[in-house]
Amino acid sequence: MRTKHVLWIGAMMWSTWGAAHADTKTTYFDTREQVATRQTFEWQVTTYAKVSPKLIEELNKISLHRAQTIDAPSAPQIEPEVANKVFELSDYYTVARTPQRTLVRAIAQAINLTNAPATDSAIFLNWEAYFQGDTVVVVHRDLASSQVGSVDIVQCDDEALGRGSPVGNIYPEWLAIFSGISPFRLYGRKPEDWRLVSVSPQEWVFELGCQPQEDAVKVRLHLNRRYQDALAQLEVRYPDGEVRLWRVVKYRQIESVWFPSEVEFIVQGGSHEAQSRAVLVRHERTQAVELPDIPEKTVVRDWRRLGRKAWEQSSGFEETEWNAALLDSIKNPAGQRHR
Repeated sequence: MRTKHVLWIGAMMWSTWGAAHADTKTTYFDTREQVATRQTFEWQVTTYAKVSPKLIEELNKISLHRAQTIDAPSAPQIEPEVANKVFELSDYYTVARTPQRTLVRAIAQAINLTNAPATDSAIFLNWEAYFQGDTVVVVHRDLASSQVGSVDIVQCDDEALGRGSPVGNIYPEWLAIFSGISPFRLYGRKPEDWRLVSVSPQEWVFELGCQPQEDAVKVRLHLNRRYQDALAQLEVRYPDGEVRLWRVVKYRQIESVWFPSEVEFIVQGGSHEAQSRAVLVRHERTQAVELPDIPEKTVVRDWRRLGRKAWEQSSGFEETEWNAALLDSIKNPAGQRHR
């Protein structure tokens, strides 16, 4: 499982069961996955979040340490009054899917914590994440011009969509909701990795494998039997006491299959608290999915040599520039795997 990151307000730290169905190229864990690969979903998310005094203290220490390490002036510190202030954030996600490709476009609101007391501290981040097989390409856009600023490339040697992306705030739990992938794919897992805990007329309850160690992350998912075993609830518990809970409150039929259409998300017990509501505002058949246009010589952080470790660490990439050969290695990966 990936290392825990701060969800939703992570951008605010900007201051410094089913049988498999197969075609010739894709294996599906359920009918929902198969239908989803022909759809484009548009979601709107509203979040109310606040950070703890402890987190602000930690962020200020990190900022000061970085400045001392490179012998540079210290970045502005986050004011104490920011602690426990409630921020309202609005995010917009478009997930376009085909059987082999997925493109996530995001416009995510964030707060510059060093400027949070001011009324103009909100900013919007604009990025895209392109998934193809085991590869993820994240395109970061400039805040003012929306032009491509830089690119990250990661590769995991298995299906990347269940892992999300280690950069760009594309979390696997949200992809299970936003894009219709099976929750059994979470963190690169398969159905046999999940243990059936209980069953009732209303739901199936599964836990992720056998995790006896005290410091293991505990993951439990509930499937709603009244809605074709669609995801009903996902719960992730971390060793530090933080709990993240996704609860589906409404469903919508798409091509005779039920999908989540309204979801509540709660974070409690950690360094911050957040409460979100995500609503499916529109869906349609996907026309096509292509990698976003990236100008030649755009800065690229290439994490592919790390493989799955890129989901666990924040350094070790190779910096290069975007070019035709790099584009071809992503669009036509057969026989060109990065070494």
